[in-house]
Amino acid sequence: MWKSSVSVAALLCYAGALNAEDTFFDTHLPGIVENIARGAEQGDALGAAEQELTGWTLNFLKSAVDEAEQNILASSNFTHLEFSSGRDALGLKEGGASKTEAMAVYRLRETDNFFIFNQASFVNFDDRNTINLGLGGRHINDNETVIMGLNAFFDYEVGYAHKRSGLGAELITSMLEFRTNKYVRASGTLENKGNNETALEGYDVTLRANLPYFYSSDVYFTRSEWNDGAGYTMRTEELGVSAEIVPNMTITLAHQSQKGQTKESVASVAYSVPLGPNRQSEKRQQDGKWNANLKPIRDKLYKPVQRENRIAKKVEKKAEPIQFGVSASGF
Repeated sequence: MWKSSVSVAALLCYAGALNAEDTFFDTHLPGIVENIARGAEQGDALGAAEQELTGWTLNFLKSAVDEAEQNILASSNFTHLEFSSGRDALGLKEGGASKTEAMAVYRLRETDNFFIFNQASFVNFDDRNTINLGLGGRHINDNETVIMGLNAFFDYEVGYAHKRSGLGAELITSMLEFRTNKYVRASGTLENKGNNETALEGYDVTLRANLPYFYSSDVYFTRSEWNDGAGYTMRTEELGVSAEIVPNMTITLAHQSQKGQTKESVASVAYSVPLGPNRQSEKRQQDGKWNANLKPIRDKLYKPVQRENRIAKKVEKKAEPIQFGVSASGF
């Protein structure tokens, strides 16, 4: 009996030291005492005390770890991670090619109305790797229904030294999203495998109309134009549908066309990881009902800028003066 009393006292002192909050005494302590008393009636108060001590300690540690994880993620300056993979076209290449891309958004400063951020991405397409680094700023109105943003980027194709800068603007609501980007080459003509490659510059314009289906969905149209500054011009268009069929997973189906030349159907799947304060909001499927009222869209502050991260190029074979262009369109 003395050993049992000591064990009970040790348990209470240990529990009090770990958690002195009233919730322990109101919620956990009565059950612990009841179980130990039941063990004492069965002649095994010490075993019951040790079992309660072990169980409560494990639960306490698990709760502490979960709380620490939530605090780290909630206070992290990374607000969004996204990974995408699929078949896409570059210059509407016949049969398309595999495209993989990773993007991260990092918060530099945030207030009630402003969000300043860095964006970094890495894209692999047609055995080429491109790195993109950007700085952006977004303003959201007091009702959190309208976002306006500006951004600047630098793009570099690893191993080939093609370089490009870009400027972009955004206007985002819960119904419509408008984006435009201007791309300016920062490198001249470079030789690769006996061919001359020239980075193209140009612009793209995208209009998205959000649909009331799945967790989120939209239909979009993108038009882009690319040129080499010496008379070569190429125009592309893309019409597509994106749908977040399960939380954080989006499938995109699109049709790309190059004016006067080929057409191509493409598809991709993207998985995103929302971080920071917006990760705590639970996603719900939309009800399919159209609503003309603007809804709060603060979560879109933290998402990546939508732009073409690959560098469009014109390739000219040295032995043949024939030129053909390759471009990138679609997100």
